[in-house]
Amino acid sequence: MDRKPIPWWVSALAVVVALFFIVQPAARDRLTGAGSQALAPLSFFASNAAGGVAEFWHTLESIGTMRRTTELQKDEIDRLNFEIVRMQELEQENQDLRQLLGFKSTRPNLQLLPVRILGTDATGLIDTVIIDKGSTDGIREDMAVITWRGLAGRVIRVEPTTAFVLLVTDVSSSVAARTQDPNSRASGIVGGRKEGGLIMKDILQQELIQTGDTVITLGIGGSLPEGLPIGKVVRVQKRNIEMFQEAILEPAVDTTKLERLYAVLSDTKAN
Repeated sequence: MDRKPIPWWVSALAVVVALFFIVQPAARDRLTGAGSQALAPLSFFASNAAGGVAEFWHTLESIGTMRRTTELQKDEIDRLNFEIVRMQELEQENQDLRQLLGFKSTRPNLQLLPVRILGTDATGLIDTVIIDKGSTDGIREDMAVITWRGLAGRVIRVEPTTAFVLLVTDVSSSVAARTQDPNSRASGIVGGRKEGGLIMKDILQQELIQTGDTVITLGIGGSLPEGLPIGKVVRVQKRNIEMFQEAILEPAVDTTKLERLYAVLSDTKAN
C-alpha cells in the first residue's frame, strides 16, 4: 500500500521552527528546561524505586547473614555447654577418685574392682541394682559393694557377666554392725526402714549409743569387711521395759544417687 506524501506545509513549519531555535537559542533552552521539569517526578520515582529494590535485597542478604551467624553461634554455645558438662563430670569423677584414695589409704588391705550400674530391679519389690561384673570377674555372693563414703550393699546373686546387689537401705537387708566409738562398741543389726533410712536393732539396753555416733560393719558371719561406714545415729529409741534398744541412722551412702561403685574382692587383713 502506497504511503501518503507529507503535506508541504508540515515541512515548511519544521524548517521555520528549526530556524527559530537557531536564531533564538534562549527559547530552545527554556523549552529543554520545561521538558526536564515535566519529567523530573517520573525520574525521581524511578530513582527511588531502584534504590528501594536495592535496599530490600541488601536487607535480605543481611538477614541471611545474621541467621547463619546466629546458627553458628548457637552451635558453638551448645558445644561449649557440652564441654562444661563434661568437665564438671570429670571434676566430680576426679574428686571421687581422690576421696577413694583417701579411703584406701586407711584401708590398704582392700582389693577393689570398679563396677558400673546397668539397671535396677524391674519389679520394684526390692531395692537392688544390677552391676556389669559377674563370676568371670571374680564377683561372689555376699561381697560388699561400696563407694568412697561407705557400704552401699552386698551381692545376693551372681551371673557370669553381671550380678545383683541388695542395697543396704532395703528392708530385707541385714548387716552386723557396731558403733565406732572405742568407749562403747555397741553392736546390733542394721537394715532398711519402710520410711527411709536405716535402723539398728538388737542393741542391748546396757550398751551406750548416742546421737552422732558412726556405725560401721562388724565384719563377722560373712564376706563383709570390718570397719566399712554404714551410717550415723540421728535418734535413739529406748524403752526400759524392753531388752533391746534401737537407733535410727542416716545412711553413709545415698543409695538414690549411686554412680561410682566398687566391689570388695578381698580383704587381706581378714585373710
